[in-house]
This record gives sequence, C-alpha cells and structure tokens, in this order.
Amino acid sequence: MGGWRKISIFLVLFVAFIFSFFRFLFFLFYLKGASPLAFLDGIRFDFFAILPFWVLPLFILNFPFKLPKALYLVSLWYIYITILVFVAILIFDFIFFGQTQKHISVEILTISSDWDFIFKSILS
Repeated sequence: MGGWRKISIFLVLFVAFIFSFFRFLFFLFYLKGASPLAFLDGIRFDFFAILPFWVLPLFILNFPFKLPKALYLVSLWYIYITILVFVAILIFDFIFFGQTQKHISVEILTISSDWDFIFKSILS
C-alpha cells in the first residue's frame, strides 16, 4: 500500500473520529434520550456529507498510477482546509444548537430564500 493511500485512509478515519466525537457531545449534552441507532445513522450521514467534497481528492490520492507530486499535495491541502472548515462548522453548530435547539444547517437553508432582503438591508 502506497504512502498516499495510507494518508488518505488516516484522514478518513480521523474525520470520522472528529464527527463522531461531536456527535457524542450532542448526545451527551442535548439528546440524552436518543436511540443509539441514531448515533450510527449519524455516522452514515456524516460520510455522505463529506463524500461530495472529498471524492476527487481521495481518487487522486488512491490512483493506481503515479501522478505528479504537486497533484497529491494540492489534494492534501484541499482535504486539510475542508477539515478545518468542517470542524469550525461543527463547533458553531454545537454552540448554536445549545441556544436554539436547531442545527445551523436549518438556518442556512431557511436564509437561502431571503437573500434579496439581506442584500437590500446591507446596501441600505
């Protein structure tokens, strides 16, 4: 197994651990009566949330033929940046849920229909 492949496996497991840790915190602080099956379903959800962002970089890192090293490095940097963004969103979501009992994604999807109002408010 090549070095890039080992790194990609480590990154996937690392992100699975981070998401599971935050999911555990949600269960510990906010969802005390929830089913353990919901935890497992959440892990599945996390992978499907990450996959669209990582499919191309993971493909590059696991490509069976040698590619230019710069392509591997760009893929790794992209993955590291998305990890930082995901962790920031998880932290904000954890804090936001404590205040509103709603996930931040609900608010983002709701606000998407109000962009006209938001831009008019900013510009006025």
